[in-house]
Amino acid sequence: MRLAVDGHARELPGGRLRTLLAVLATAAGQKVSVDQLATAIWDGRQPADSRKTIQLYVARLRAELGSDVIETNRAAYALQALPEQVDVLRFVRLLDDSASEPAVADERRLLVEALALWRGMPFEDLRSRWLETARAPQLLERYLSALERRIEIDIATGRARDLVVELAELTERYPLRESLWVRRLVVLERSGRPAEALAQYEVIRLLLADELGTDPGPELQRVHADLLAARPPAEEWRETQAVSKPQQLPLDTPGFIGRWPESHWLEECLADGRARRSVAICSIVGAAGIGKSALALQMAHRQAHHYADGQLYVDLQGSTAGANPIAPIEVLSRFLRALGAEPSAIPLDLDEATAGFRSVSADKQLLVVLDNAADAAQVRPLLPSGVACAVLITSRSVLSRIDGARHRRLGVLEGPEAADLLAQMIGKDRVEAEPEATAAVIRYCGALPLAVRIVGARLAARPAWPMQAMADRLADAQRRLDELEIADAGARASFAVSAEQARNSPDPLDRSAAEAFELLGAVDIMDLSPSVVAPLLDCSETVADRLLERLVDIQLIEAPVPGRYRLHDLLRLYARELAERQDEQTRTAALTRVLGFYLATVRRTLQLLRPGDYRLTRVAPEWHAGGLDFADDQAAVTWLESERANLAAIVRQGAAAAGRQAVQLTHVLFGFFELRGHWADWAELNQLAFEVACRDGDRLGQAQIHNDLGVRDWRLGEYERALDHLRESLVIRRELGDLPGQVASLVNQGLVYQWQGQYDEARVSQEEAVAISREIGDPRGVAGGLANLGNVYQRMGRHEEALGCFRESLAINRRQQDRKGEAITLNNLGALYERQGRFDDALSSQSESLAIYREIGDRDGEAFCLNDIGTVHRREGRNEEALQVLHRSLQIRQQIGDTHGQAEVLRELGMTAHQIGRTGQARVHLLEALSIFDRLRTADASEVRALLAKLEAGSTTD
Repeated sequence: MRLAVDGHARELPGGRLRTLLAVLATAAGQKVSVDQLATAIWDGRQPADSRKTIQLYVARLRAELGSDVIETNRAAYALQALPEQVDVLRFVRLLDDSASEPAVADERRLLVEALALWRGMPFEDLRSRWLETARAPQLLERYLSALERRIEIDIATGRARDLVVELAELTERYPLRESLWVRRLVVLERSGRPAEALAQYEVIRLLLADELGTDPGPELQRVHADLLAARPPAEEWRETQAVSKPQQLPLDTPGFIGRWPESHWLEECLADGRARRSVAICSIVGAAGIGKSALALQMAHRQAHHYADGQLYVDLQGSTAGANPIAPIEVLSRFLRALGAEPSAIPLDLDEATAGFRSVSADKQLLVVLDNAADAAQVRPLLPSGVACAVLITSRSVLSRIDGARHRRLGVLEGPEAADLLAQMIGKDRVEAEPEATAAVIRYCGALPLAVRIVGARLAARPAWPMQAMADRLADAQRRLDELEIADAGARASFAVSAEQARNSPDPLDRSAAEAFELLGAVDIMDLSPSVVAPLLDCSETVADRLLERLVDIQLIEAPVPGRYRLHDLLRLYARELAERQDEQTRTAALTRVLGFYLATVRRTLQLLRPGDYRLTRVAPEWHAGGLDFADDQAAVTWLESERANLAAIVRQGAAAAGRQAVQLTHVLFGFFELRGHWADWAELNQLAFEVACRDGDRLGQAQIHNDLGVRDWRLGEYERALDHLRESLVIRRELGDLPGQVASLVNQGLVYQWQGQYDEARVSQEEAVAISREIGDPRGVAGGLANLGNVYQRMGRHEEALGCFRESLAINRRQQDRKGEAITLNNLGALYERQGRFDDALSSQSESLAIYREIGDRDGEAFCLNDIGTVHRREGRNEEALQVLHRSLQIRQQIGDTHGQAEVLRELGMTAHQIGRTGQARVHLLEALSIFDRLRTADASEVRALLAKLEAGSTTD
């Protein structure tokens, strides 16, 4: 049993609580009586107060899942969930849908989707005899029946060889299920292994005799008789006489590589059409150079034997540079002549010619390949009417207006497939001799088949060239598209056709999309969203969404997930070339708008992650407006993580161009970098911002960057380097008379001293920070400084002075109604009480802190506080309670992505587990913590190593 709440995994303690949830979930949205719940939970041996106990269990479930998740109705309960949210119910619905699906391919797709939900046996980790006997057998039978039906379809569609291993495993797992053995024998026979099939029949015959004392059933016996008589199922071929049998397919593409999923899909579509006696129309869609034609021709050659009356082929020139799309009437004239019509009898009117082609094809088995189609209007007249015909279409855009067509989008090659393609063109030895250079070449080609083929052709003509030479030439992004040209073929020319067609389209949306595409190259963003593209294009988000969707339709960009868009690497270079043709003022204005959007949005995330942070005041007022809003800090962090690559890219570009905005954007990214521990990004972007600040003479910006790099180095355990940065920051801020900035530098300097164990130096820094805050009338700064100073006194053993600091800090926070500051101080106060052994006072203070954190929605603070509460419980010997709150703290840390916080909780979990004798568990937790601390390069790693050493010493002694 697995549970997820809002997409995050959740653990439920207690077997009976899990059983209760399982019963309610399998009846999602339906009422379940108390008596039925009692039967499932206690297997008919329920206690006298079972009704009250169930009420308590329901209350605990509500506490875990939300108060409105379980509805009470008289003597029954109902889980307020949709069937789609429960995999068991989704499994059953998919099977029901598959049973009513007339198309074999669609039936198989639904069966595969349903079977993919299956994990082990139903309810296997729950202790409920009622679930085991009343529900599990039904589900298992449905599973096995669905599995057998999917296997039947696979056998019928020619995939018997692929089933040999699967059926061997299934008959071993369910040895007495004869229907699986029937299918295993058939598959062995279809795979050319009749002798093995006969041997396996003897295995099941003896097994049934030994286990059940019976003979095989009638179905197994019939298969056995067919095997003995060598009577495999015969396939009858219908012979068709044709006036003319055209064979128009071009030569099969040499060196065709990969595309197994797409090939399998095409085979299914064509087989389904033959099975249903209807025209199969398969459309392969993809960007320029993606390999659509190669796949269609390869499949046409493989399937040609199914179409006794021949194959028709035409390149419709829908996306051919320098050529106009071929008119349907011209294509129909070609097709009718190929099918035996006299040229003089071919109609000149499109409607008449269309009707004539449909009449001629009505009783034929034809495979029609319509390559490089422009649009649905060009294709529609060219569709045959015969139910035994099939059509393969390739196009750069989805031809959604063709009734009955099935569409499959083609992506780039996988890395190994691209390497195989290159090897076929230039030889395996050259590819294997330089694997790193080969990987670089493929990466620069974006694994685009057209680009890989061009590189292969150029290398084939230059046998003395090492692969690294080509990689070096492609490495220069400015000339990469020039390198990917040969004779009359090239990536740039191929892309230009799509762009020109959109630019010259009669549809105004197409023309606007073409203009938008030209400006997308003005920014170095990897993944696009409507909210980012709107400021780039200076339009509304709704308009941006429409333009992006149209660009997807015409295959100039991709939509890997809903709401996110991406340019192929080579298309990105082409878009950049187009953008550079525009005037510099237009490009600069677009970049400025995008930087402004990111700056305003990231500033809002900092308000959620670090309310009251002085960095918020350092952003120029003109960049406060605009941007996105977020419901809470978790939503903010989710967005930041999704935009992380874009943020790094836009700071790099902004640092090279706009300057000031890039520096301010780096400042407000501090909260995200610190929370998620993105140390490399932190260092790189701050270094870029520092260069800009130095170039512009921005001393305030330089001081801030020194401060933030000092915090980074402190978090990584590089204390001396951290102090160098913080001292330099303090020097600049004193020169500038920046008192709030001095407070920040002093506070951080004091924290580094504290972590080094230099408590006198730490005390001096924090005392000065408090004094300046008092001088400038900053009560928030005073309260925060006193909280830090109290921690220093606490570590020095000066508990009364620490207590005084915490009480004054608490009073100020309450006067200022600074709820977060109050929560921080209360938790620090609790830590002091814990050090003094005043556990009741500690828990009282920390519980009050926890309530505030939860009230204001500060999940980071909640996790920190829960960890400290766990420590108090461990010190008291209340280890099970400690483990419970620590696991909750760890769960929050994982959800918000705080790796350092996860390591701290894991360390405490290890200590708690060790205290109650769970040595193995303790070792696992401590090793996980050590792995994280080592990765973050913090000083905590040495402490955890010492704990592990003690643990090992204790184990050895035992």
